[in-house]
Amino acid sequence: MFVQFQSLQHIDDIEWEKFWNPKLYVENNLGEPQETVWQTLMFNARGEATVYERRRIKGCFLENLELDEFPFDTQVTCWPSV
Repeated sequence: MFVQFQSLQHIDDIEWEKFWNPKLYVENNLGEPQETVWQTLMFNARGEATVYERRRIKGCFLENLELDEFPFDTQVTCWPSV
């Protein structure tokens, strides 16, 4: 879907849920985390738009640590996206 974002006066005029819904979720949270989401719209020299979305998530999270080789171990955290 092509949208003329350049005709908008302000980024707050964009109905983000209509055009942008990456469906990200955090799987290992305990309870309900507090989440702040904001978008930035950037244009390149050809007028093509790119949406950058940032999220700040605050809460309690659970991760099983494998400490057999501590302090020389490494932990891998996966951030799956749908």
